Amino acid sequence: MAKALDRIEEIDATITTMMDEYGINDLVDEKKDLDKKVREFVLAKDSMEVPNYKLTVVRGFMRKWDGEKLAKLVPKGILLKVVDYVPNADKIDELVKAGKLDAKKIKSAYIETPKQPYVKITKVKEQDSSEADRVAEALA
Repeated sequence: MAKALDRIEEIDATITTMMDEYGINDLVDEKKDLDKKVREFVLAKDSMEVPNYKLTVVRGFMRKWDGEKLAKLVPKGILLKVVDYVPNADKIDELVKAGKLDAKKIKSAYIETPKQPYVKITKVKEQDSSEADRVAEALA
């Protein structure tokens, strides 16, 4: 076991030396810097397309039911059906669909918290002319 750990340490040292010797660390730093600048630019502009790439700003939300607000809005008999330790979204949906709960009445107990937006970068595939022709023909 000790020999394996010593060998891992030797390999790490060799990799570090080679990365410094061939300037790989500089390339990694440059890549990180460019990636950060691209993402900041797209976040400020929103989604965009450039040649060969589609850059999409993804804005997500964390959604949950506020148990205390729900308790004030819903009769106790129904509340016991939809709350385990926390409000159960599936059970609430079932009762709304069944008409036993009014969605408009309990809307204020539904909390959406925005997540940190991020940029999704997708490389756009180039279509060969025959595929493009088939697609254009199908849409015509």
